[in-house]
Amino acid sequence: MYWTERASTWHERITDIYIITIFFVYLLFPGFSGYRDITKAKFLFLMAATGLWLLLLTAALLWERPRFPRPGPAFWAMAGFMAVCLLSWALSPWRAESLLGAGRYDGLLSELCYALGFLGVALFTRPRRVHAVALAAGTALCCLVAALQLFGLDPLRLFPVYSGGRYLNYYDAGLLYSGAYLGTVGNTNILDAVLCCALPLSAALYIRGEGPLFLAPLVPGVFVLAAAGGAGAALAAACVLLILPPLTVTDRPRLRRALFLASAILAASALAKLWQPLYAAGTLLPRFDFSPFALCLLAGSAAALGLGLALPERYAPPARMLRRCFLLMDGAAALGGAALLWFWPGDSGTMYELHSALHGQLDDSFGSSRIMIWRACLGLVPERPLLGGGPGTLALRLELRFSRYVAQSGVTLSSYVDNAHNVWLARLVNCGALGLAALAAALGFALADASRRMAAPMTAGLCAAVAGGAVHGCFGLGLCLSEPFFWIPLALLCSAKEVLPCSTTDTPPPEPGSSSRP
Repeated sequence: MYWTERASTWHERITDIYIITIFFVYLLFPGFSGYRDITKAKFLFLMAATGLWLLLLTAALLWERPRFPRPGPAFWAMAGFMAVCLLSWALSPWRAESLLGAGRYDGLLSELCYALGFLGVALFTRPRRVHAVALAAGTALCCLVAALQLFGLDPLRLFPVYSGGRYLNYYDAGLLYSGAYLGTVGNTNILDAVLCCALPLSAALYIRGEGPLFLAPLVPGVFVLAAAGGAGAALAAACVLLILPPLTVTDRPRLRRALFLASAILAASALAKLWQPLYAAGTLLPRFDFSPFALCLLAGSAAALGLGLALPERYAPPARMLRRCFLLMDGAAALGGAALLWFWPGDSGTMYELHSALHGQLDDSFGSSRIMIWRACLGLVPERPLLGGGPGTLALRLELRFSRYVAQSGVTLSSYVDNAHNVWLARLVNCGALGLAALAAALGFALADASRRMAAPMTAGLCAAVAGGAVHGCFGLGLCLSEPFFWIPLALLCSAKEVLPCSTTDTPPPEPGSSSRP
């Protein structure tokens, strides 16, 4: 079974090494200047790794001359997206700026890197256990660094030095600098994007019984998401929690592991809500806040653990019954969540903003001013509707700036908008309706094809990872620091199922009139 088999050809080995490099080394590589220049460092690493992989892959293909099954529709849709990106760049008035991107290295080179990575992975390898292990290990170490930073430590010295020789930390965000940074990825929004893709895959594999290793990234990852994640990550996590059980929980052992996983997730979330330190003048004072919500999370964790331990040995529910039960629970949760938002009594916060959106009341300040940014981006679409302004040119066309005075630190923080804060909207502005349609078609074809082979080891987890990444993309930055962790799982989801023998070892067909029997 190829899930645990090693690659048998050089082009598969080279592609597997590339995936492992991205899932582990690239994820943990913080550059040489910490957060100050992490985007540039990651961009150069990604370009170098992808270029070397394509070069070695080309040499292996020329040497082996393999034959492959006909690519599926998702492959051709992604090839169409790459063609649209090239055409959009060629016809862009900002062609020079579009090559690297006027924002944060989000131009043509990055888009071609994602697309070529997708096409190569989809055609030249298959989902393997080693891919999932590399991603789980990299995610666990990244989240361990982030968790230590939340406890006031900075083991890799990623934060820059402030005046007086003191290193900044996570809790200086919004006081001495704009944004917030955690882990080996950078901005917390980007870290959220990585976790929304990586954690669902590990969760699905743990429930399937592939080993406790896949539980390792989930506890620190959930702690980081609960402590520092944004509303987009919370929505993506909620969608994954609705999607995953019907796809993975099909018998008693899996139900038991799912309950243990729920207990661990609730316990990590409770710890994140309990840890509420006091921060002043660069000093972090430990403090635990035993709020009713945190205590409810702890009670839920204990209940899930107790139910998992008490599950009778003779209990053997049919897979169809379990699936129907989880679907009914998903429907009830969705209706209950919608009713809660509709009748929400508060007058501030994310829940209030969602409540107002359901009632058709959208203020420009909602979502950390995302509504204002999205409206400004939508206003650019009619200028170049089909092909957009060119990859990475959004920053040249937006004229939005923000500044505010922070009384606590006496610092005025200023920033300008160079990102749509919505991956799909950014591609609509940069690559036009044709580019967005091609990308949506690739995503749809991949998920449709995967729905017919859910029994494969990684399929359900990859579907959940792609779904989590797609939902978070509605609020994400879509930069090179996180995009490979969406594109590679998507490519693995629709990768070739069977590679035919190399042409040099094919058995010649029998001569006309001869028997094929010995």
